Amino acid sequence: MVKIKAYMQRHKRSFLGIALIFISFISGWMLKDFLSSRDIVVSAEKREGQYGFINPLLECEGSENLISRELAGFKDKVEFLIKKYKAEKKIDDIAVYFRDLNNGPWFGIKEKEPFLPGSLLKIPIMMGYLEEAETNPSIMKQQIKYERKLFPSDQYVKVAEEMQEGRSYTIEELIYRMVVNSDNSAAYLLRKFDSENVYYKIYKDLQIPVAYENANELPYSISVRKYASFFRILFNASYLGKEMSNKALELLSNAKFREGLVKGIPSDMPAAHKFGERNISDTQKQFHDCGIVYYPKSPYLLCVMTRGSDFDNLVSAIQDISRLIYEEVDSQRSSYAVSQQK
Repeated sequence: MVKIKAYMQRHKRSFLGIALIFISFISGWMLKDFLSSRDIVVSAEKREGQYGFINPLLECEGSENLISRELAGFKDKVEFLIKKYKAEKKIDDIAVYFRDLNNGPWFGIKEKEPFLPGSLLKIPIMMGYLEEAETNPSIMKQQIKYERKLFPSDQYVKVAEEMQEGRSYTIEELIYRMVVNSDNSAAYLLRKFDSENVYYKIYKDLQIPVAYENANELPYSISVRKYASFFRILFNASYLGKEMSNKALELLSNAKFREGLVKGIPSDMPAAHKFGERNISDTQKQFHDCGIVYYPKSPYLLCVMTRGSDFDNLVSAIQDISRLIYEEVDSQRSSYAVSQQK
């Protein structure tokens, strides 16, 4: 017994060290498991610096857990709001994707759930033409004649300015009308004129299933997280060059639709966004709004997709989620600014 006590005394520090290592390992494992269960992913990114509507990504470093708990906190608030809307039968389903664009942390709620994108597909059409224009600038001046009215005016979000029958429009004008006014006729003409398949190329380059590749297939669907990648590569200037990436987001910042996502932020805060709607039947509708909110020094990406029976309720839900996200970001940034002054 005396020998055992002596041995324990001599190796006390070694046992203590092993115990600390074991505790650290278990704590790290539990933290990792907790963060995984919260769907919070954090990474540290290095950027070139803000230039207009973009901030090109230079490199992405290892994980940083500093603000993951804050994200988990307001993810809970978003989930509570969604449950409230469902309980009130204002919506059937909602998917949300949020990302801090400068630092990289993000969270998702049903971010892999498929939705019918509707007019959201106008962004890859625009990106396809802008990429072509980087090597063939003259394409933007080519003209297409608008022969006759192509689509009825019964969509939920009305076109701000109808195109004139019999008039010719340049590719550049059609892109503007397609994105800013969300004009379906402009989008149709651009798709029809696309003999170089610039529209398909961007999907294949980004390894995203191509929309409308086979008309006999089920309606094209995409998840909120997958769709958000279009905005990320524009902000990062990682697919188009700086000039065209900035041009794309500047166009999106001029969108005439000012409800939904942008209604939840201050009226003077820039936001580059695009909505999409699908009216399947009287009881089945989908409405989505995705974009970048340019909160000073902390721009963030927010994408919300919804299903329900009433467009007004769907738009209102997106607006409320956008407002909640903005208020949380604003609170965190304000608290951080105060702490830096101390």
